[in-house]
Amino acid sequence: MPDIKSTCRTAALGALTSLMVACATPSAPVNKTTYDFGEIELPAPAAQAPTPRAPLALAEIQTAWGQSSTAMQYRLAYANAQQVLPYREASWRMPPAQLVAQTVRAVLAQQRPVVSLGEGSAPLLLQLTLESFGQSFKTPTSSQGSVRLRATLLKGDQLLAQRAFATEVPAATADAAGGARALSEATRQVATELASWLGGIPD
Repeated sequence: MPDIKSTCRTAALGALTSLMVACATPSAPVNKTTYDFGEIELPAPAAQAPTPRAPLALAEIQTAWGQSSTAMQYRLAYANAQQVLPYREASWRMPPAQLVAQTVRAVLAQQRPVVSLGEGSAPLLLQLTLESFGQSFKTPTSSQGSVRLRATLLKGDQLLAQRAFATEVPAATADAAGGARALSEATRQVATELASWLGGIPD
């Protein structure tokens, strides 16, 4: 007759070994969906050619958070508006500041030549700070993408003008995809307002 204690020890050892193997086996990687702003929708050009404007140098957009992060973030404003949470299975294709810069450059280029800082000579310098960029849920099923951008226009060492631009766009769906579309549209609206503001400032 087999030793009951020995049999129990063997069974326990086998279970412990299986548990250790399971814990040591790496979990399957999470496949993230990557988002960007897609094709930038620009207004149709005016029938009459606009008066040529002075070239504008666009400095690298600054942010209040890490420049290199591509995390897609959201807030549950109905639960804790101070807490920022990342989507586990979604990310941006590039940092938000770069996505915003692409849209701003495309919109401004309809008015005047736009160069990067140090890329060429330009009498005007536009400095932008991305103060807010993210998706906020007011309820579990409704959210909006919000963008806030501060612009400073310089001519040499002279401050010409400064202004903040902000907008919110409702998301069509309560997920990362809806947030990406809302933030893309919010950025385009802010860039259009920025271009209109710059258009009214003499070179």
